[in-house]
Amino acid sequence: MANNHILDQGEYGLKSTIDILNKNNIPYIGAGDNSFEASKPYIINKGWLKIGIYNCAEHEFSIATETTSGANPFDPLESLDHINKLKSECDYVIVFYHGGKEHYRYPSPYLQRVCRKMAQKGADIIICQHSHCIGCFENDENSTIIYGQGNFIFDDCKGEYWQTSQILKIEIEDKIIIEYIPIVKKGSVIRLAEREKSEEILSAFYKRSEEILQEGFIKEQYIKFAEVNIENYLRILSGFGKWLNRVDKYFLKGNLLKRKYNKKKLLAI
Repeated sequence: MANNHILDQGEYGLKSTIDILNKNNIPYIGAGDNSFEASKPYIINKGWLKIGIYNCAEHEFSIATETTSGANPFDPLESLDHINKLKSECDYVIVFYHGGKEHYRYPSPYLQRVCRKMAQKGADIIICQHSHCIGCFENDENSTIIYGQGNFIFDDCKGEYWQTSQILKIEIEDKIIIEYIPIVKKGSVIRLAEREKSEEILSAFYKRSEEILQEGFIKEQYIKFAEVNIENYLRILSGFGKWLNRVDKYFLKGNLLKRKYNKKKLLAI
């Protein structure tokens, strides 16, 4: 439950969600009445196996504090210790990390560093969610890092990002086996992707996973992503308003925005 929308209905919404889960004996992770409660993991005992599950989210507008409820915040001074401690108590650790850039299929350099550090601290599987698209994966420190599963159910949104996703099937015994199962959204229902579409989704997924192994690739791609998107961020800050922004973007080719933000102002931002 550690995500950037868990407080969309305020603390009451979070509390009612927790009450429903407790009433139906459904375990949950990643949220609570305060940051201490929200950071607690869940441990599955299955025969001789102990599997720890941990969930945290990047800071947006939903995180818990010492005195307020919300999502478990990712804190490099605390979360990595939580993972390390959980590993000392369990055979395997799965981390759900809600973070990364929306509509971006690769990890940012920062996200990759965070996930690799989690792997070093004992996480066997790190699953990043929040990008709203299927990303890629890599193996590091004998761990698997998955950068984006895509959306499961997200109505009234068009485009391939919103229509395809992957379910992860994880089998754990003496080793970990991960199977990627492509699914598609058709109208208001979810279906397994048919053979041709499934192969298309998986082929692109594995291709991106090979690309990120190239030296310098992640940094280069992120610079390109930033260059494409910086104008959108600046327009939000500009105060131009809807119509002036459109005039500048489509007719003035961004010249008004460039005049507003000189080098000194960009550095301040």
